[in-house]
Amino acid sequence: AKSGDPDDRRQSTWGMSVHIKLEVIFMNRRTFLEYLPLGLVFGLSASKPANGQTFEELALRVQTSSENIRQQSTERINEDARQTGATLSNIVREVVSDLQPGMTTEQIDAAFSSQILSQGLLPSMLGFRGFPASSALSVSPNFLHSPPDEQVIVDGDLLTIQVSANSDFSHASLGLTVPIGCPAAANIHVLEGCRRALQNAISVVRAGVRTGEVSHEIQRSLSADSLSPIRDFVGYGMGRERIQAPQILGYGPADRGDFIEAGMILNIHVIGTMGEPLTRIAPDNWTATTQDGSTAALATAMVLVEENGSTVITSMPEMSLTSCMS
Repeated sequence: AKSGDPDDRRQSTWGMSVHIKLEVIFMNRRTFLEYLPLGLVFGLSASKPANGQTFEELALRVQTSSENIRQQSTERINEDARQTGATLSNIVREVVSDLQPGMTTEQIDAAFSSQILSQGLLPSMLGFRGFPASSALSVSPNFLHSPPDEQVIVDGDLLTIQVSANSDFSHASLGLTVPIGCPAAANIHVLEGCRRALQNAISVVRAGVRTGEVSHEIQRSLSADSLSPIRDFVGYGMGRERIQAPQILGYGPADRGDFIEAGMILNIHVIGTMGEPLTRIAPDNWTATTQDGSTAALATAMVLVEENGSTVITSMPEMSLTSCMS
């Protein structure tokens, strides 16, 4: 299985030849490749400034801060993650509120870069496994991992946003699909079903249960809305690493998986579709879409597991469909 984030895909053979650091972690069938490809990987974008810094300079800063996080205690990480997650949620809320038909995904990514840096954080997707931007912005029918470009969003589109940021002490990540203008009623149904499944999954998170209970609840909830879980991408734990155990599937029996422990941060991903849950990767080696072209949507949340429950660290903005009701 692969992850819902572009920094955690099963893609062990695409290979960049030059890395400052290469870290390979085997978890089930997945391979994670970190970290920083050189300027060659960024190509022409290496010289493009972001708040006065080149993308490569920013990516080097991300690497340094990520190394620092690895030295922190779980308690220190979890304490800081509450604030990092809240800040990232506010950033997403602000950028989403400004989305309008006619914008390019490059312009939206620039807004994320600016907001993240202005809040004293770093865009931690930038440079990770060669990803060339601060956010992944996928326009329907694409639903994950698309690098920003000159594509223009138009009325009726669904835009899937994946963005991560880190301080010197913690990581945060948030992914969601949002409507542009007034999408078709069937597409709204997918968005609402995925958000509902996420809330239901969060409700079963507590110390002592298996990750399978979360996975099973995602599948049960999606099925109740006549949706299917995408199986090729998964959620995961966060902490010293931005992607670590345990793996959180979006399907499966409740009695499988690792036991959830207090102190874990789970990044739960719900990815649902109203069509067949088969996916393909575009020639850019990043962009994911369904094989049958059906709509798919993403909803995520970081959840801190505590002794007597859990706390949601990242939250999605509410969908605004008021203009479609008239």
